[in-house]
Parts: sequence; C-alpha cells; structure tokens
Amino acid sequence: MRRIVALVVAASLVGLSALLACSESPSDAPRREEGEVAALGMALYGDFGDASVRVTGARTPSANGAYFCESAVVTCLNFGSDGGTGIIPGLCPSTNVPSGTWNFSYELFKGTNCPGSPITGVVCPATTGQVLPAGTVTTVQVTCS
Repeated sequence: MRRIVALVVAASLVGLSALLACSESPSDAPRREEGEVAALGMALYGDFGDASVRVTGARTPSANGAYFCESAVVTCLNFGSDGGTGIIPGLCPSTNVPSGTWNFSYELFKGTNCPGSPITGVVCPATTGQVLPAGTVTTVQVTCS
C-alpha cells in the first residue's frame, strides 16, 4: 500500500506551495533536518602566500529539487593569513532525500579571486565521499604539494 506524504517547501521568495510525493516505505518520510542547509569551510596546508582556490563540488546523488539548497558548486575562495578560507554556504546536507555524499576538487591560483590559470606543479588531492551534516559548517583539511 502506498502512503502519501505532503511536504511544504519554499516555491519562491513570495510564497509556499505543497508538494505531494508517494512513498513506498516509512524510511522515505521527511526527517526534521530536511530543508536545512550545510556549509563547507577549508584549510589548505602549504606555503602559498597570496593565493586563492577554485572549489568544484557535486553531491551524489543530487538532493530532491524541492529543497532550497545547492547540489553542485563552483566557486573561488581567498586564503586568510591562517591558511583558512571563507565558507561555501547553502549546500544540500547529506541527510536530504535522497541521502548522499559530496565530492570536491581544488585548483590553486596565485593572487586573489582565482585570476588567470591555475598554479602548475601543485596538486591538491580531491575529497570524495564527504558527509555534510545539516545546520553546521564542515571544515575539510587538504594538504597540497
């Protein structure tokens, strides 16, 4: 027997609409944290001076399109004096339906705001299978060489 589950989601900046979804089992029912967002912060280690990093990320599988969050991102972050960067807000948490994980790749640039071509000869390993909890900032540490 199929069960109908009603989810209320933001349809636009000016209103709400109801989305009806069919569910085969109780495990598909909405959880309290669904609809919340996650954020990613980074700390890259190495002597890069005045540099920035282009971060490309994708959630597998993508979250249900009803959520007001991003399942893919390409952005540039500038390094602070401590080697940390700002955060990437608005990402879909791993717990949103369907549950999933994130993969990120990184390219370093000399100067702020990712100008020109990436720095050659520096490799930053990709982050795969990263879980992003809802309502928190997850800091990923990457060692580039």
